[in-house]
Amino acid sequence: MFDFDTWQEIFSTLRRNKLRTFLTAAGVFWGVFMLLVMLAFGHSWQSGVTERMSGSTRNAVFVWGQSTSLPFKGMQPGRPVIFDNSDVAALREGVPGIAYLAPRNQAGGFMGGFNVKRAGKTGNFGVMGDVPDIRHALTIVQKRGRFLDDLDIAERRKVAVIGDRVEEMMFSPGEDPVGQYLSVRGVYFEVVGVVRSRDQGFQGERQANTVHIPLSTFQQAFNAGDRVGWFTMTVDPGSDTLGVEQDVKRLLAARHQVDPADGQAMGSFNAGEMFGKMQKVFG
Repeated sequence: MFDFDTWQEIFSTLRRNKLRTFLTAAGVFWGVFMLLVMLAFGHSWQSGVTERMSGSTRNAVFVWGQSTSLPFKGMQPGRPVIFDNSDVAALREGVPGIAYLAPRNQAGGFMGGFNVKRAGKTGNFGVMGDVPDIRHALTIVQKRGRFLDDLDIAERRKVAVIGDRVEEMMFSPGEDPVGQYLSVRGVYFEVVGVVRSRDQGFQGERQANTVHIPLSTFQQAFNAGDRVGWFTMTVDPGSDTLGVEQDVKRLLAARHQVDPADGQAMGSFNAGEMFGKMQKVFG
């Protein structure tokens, strides 16, 4: 290691082959530099996606009805699959692994908006018929007042919990929305709470522009009968989200006379499966 003649020979060789020495050094430098850049890029990407998903419920599953694409028991394809209140108890009893189950409905249909009025102001927001357990899937933070409770559902109370963007647009700065009223299609709802979401991007913006009212009140006030638009659920930590999703769709297919092989009759989104795929990509 410390032999003087060896080092003399090394430096002599380097001086005689300056171009080769320069190109070799440049190649090593460039390789190490690109490795560091790619590692930094991958780490930043992972950190960004993880932060973006930090407010999302990673064990959530969403299932909604569509239209059948296969005939079944003499019935033709093209039938709409419509869920109802009786499906709630059936899912709770028939599908192990569901931690929280929240049937939902939305005025104007999924992703639709609805005009909400107050004191000469009008805003277009998502008006959702919800149950208290939905808070476990939305990762919302209570900013003011309270969220929906079981008495709101049982007594069909005309109460509302609003997102922070609704508060900003419909109320003056410094004004407390709790105890005030909003009008939705001529029906007045008392604001009992304001929430904000830990989600970012589209989901966070959507939550900020949402008005939550009791599902039972929604069904009565807006003539929805006992219809349920879709189910949002969270899965027990020890259960497989994909397995629970398949069990839910299998049970609902049996209840609504749908061919078990009909992949178009119901739509679904599995947040746990999506998060697992992202982790594999980073790996």
